[in-house]
This record gives sequence, structure tokens and C-alpha cells, in this order.
Amino acid sequence: MNLGKETETLEFKKTAGEIKESMKSISSMLNKHGIGTVYYGVARDGEVCAHQPEEYAKKNLESVIRNEKIAKMLYLNHSIEQFGSGFRRISSYCKDAGLKYSYEMDDYGFKFIIYRKKFQSDIQSDIRSDISNVTLNDTEKSILTILKHDPATSRDEMAERVSRTVRTVQRTLDSLRKKGYIQREGSKSNPRWTVLK
Repeated sequence: MNLGKETETLEFKKTAGEIKESMKSISSMLNKHGIGTVYYGVARDGEVCAHQPEEYAKKNLESVIRNEKIAKMLYLNHSIEQFGSGFRRISSYCKDAGLKYSYEMDDYGFKFIIYRKKFQSDIQSDIRSDISNVTLNDTEKSILTILKHDPATSRDEMAERVSRTVRTVQRTLDSLRKKGYIQREGSKSNPRWTVLK
């Protein structure tokens, strides 16, 4: 079966052993178009190669090397780290980064779906939808939204995400606590915030 041609938002990879190249491709697609798909198990000409991704991710299965000379050259020049480890590495990298992933099977093969964490622009959008008609300034709204998503975020991380100083973030946390929006738990050196409203 043939899936056709690659586009600016669609790319084919024969195996997940092309992880570095596919991560660059998907990043580029997301940055340029906000959407992108990489199908694994599909040759560059669109021909589908049958794979069961969970078998490769969970078990120690060997990949099928179709051209040993090319595979050896890619390995020796460090374009690939090892043969047949792509699925396990995707699973491992996602677990290490705390990212959720899944894959979809269809008549044409499968694709990995990696769910990214929210960025500042997503947080600003959440501010408008989560918090309305309240007496908070923009910095307070931003900090409150960050704490709703991750109560263990450090002051340094908050400062970076809202483009403010750590001192400003501390004043904002104090203000939110006084207004009854948050409550600090844990030790002074390792605080965790509970959002009350």
C-alpha cells in the first residue's frame, strides 16, 4: 500500500531508528505550521512497511536491516546510535521528559503522537479562559495559572516563564496568599502551593 508523497506537514520514516532526524523534522513542522505528522514504518516513496510498535518498544526485537552497508555507514558516522532501538528510545525519552505519547494504527501503518507540555502562549490563553472577572493583575493571573498546572514550580521557573524577576514573583506569591488564592505547604526550602480558588 502506498501513502503518496511527503508534504511540509507529513514525513515518512522507515524505522524509529531515525529518531534524531524525525525529532528535528517534527520540531520544524510544529514551529512553522503548528501541526505535523511523522509516520514510522513507511518508506520515502510512501510504501508501507508493517510494524507493531509496542513489540519494539517493550521487547528486545531486532530490526530488519535492508542495506547493511548503508546501515553501517550511518552507524559509524553517528547518524544512528544503534540498530533497532528507536521505539524503545522514544518510549524512554518520553518517560524521562514526563511526556505522554501514544500511537495510532490504521490501514497504512502507524504513527507516534507525542503530547507536548504547555508553553507560555498556551498559559496566556488559559488565563483568559480560566480566570475571568477577578481582581488580579496580569502577573498574578499568570502565576496562578502556572500553579494550577504545576503546584511544585519553583520561583526561578515561574520568573522565567512570566519574564519577571524572582523578587517580583515572590511579591506576587505573597499577594495571592493574602488574597486567599493560594496556600503554601511543605518546607520553606521546598514549598508546594495549593490553589484554593
